[in-house]
Amino acid sequence: ADVRVNREALSALYAALQANPTVRVVASQQVPVVAATDPWPRRAAALPYRFYFHNVTGGLYVIRRDALTEEMPEGLLFEDAWLALAVGRQWIQQEPRAQVFFLPPATWHDWIAERTRTEAGKRQLHRSHPRLFARGPAAKYPWREFVRSLRVGDLPLVGLLLAVRMYTRLRAWWIFRDGHGQELWRVVGSSKQWKTPR
Repeated sequence: ADVRVNREALSALYAALQANPTVRVVASQQVPVVAATDPWPRRAAALPYRFYFHNVTGGLYVIRRDALTEEMPEGLLFEDAWLALAVGRQWIQQEPRAQVFFLPPATWHDWIAERTRTEAGKRQLHRSHPRLFARGPAAKYPWREFVRSLRVGDLPLVGLLLAVRMYTRLRAWWIFRDGHGQELWRVVGSSKQWKTPR
């Protein structure tokens, strides 16, 4: 997706990395641009971004030169997850002052395509790089915080999230089984349709 970055993002990331010598990666905060009048897929896709999952967001980050012991493999479907696993969640920090704004997918077709690629990326990592999971999963899910912060109006969005996640997991399994991997590289057009100039 196309993104927009706030002016102080790079300096904030670098300052955070310099301030904590034990941290290996400082990631930006991803901020979905969404309104109450937006389509259901966009509002549901934006919901998880209220929370920090102790992982790397690919929008923008800084990394120490010695953070990785190997190069990132080519052909990864979920580069962010590989990086979080390779570095280790305990060495990753998020810097809220570095914000990356993006448009979640606005159509069902685009949202399902995006989620399918994510689920396929997880499956790819488990199949091709199982040793990376020795330290634990690529993300830490704050379920208690998630449940406590939900509003009544969020419940239909949560239902959609769970349904789409289950469906796309099955779809990713089917794509891998039948060798239709080219489907995973489709452009998500509605995540690029900004209504205001840069």
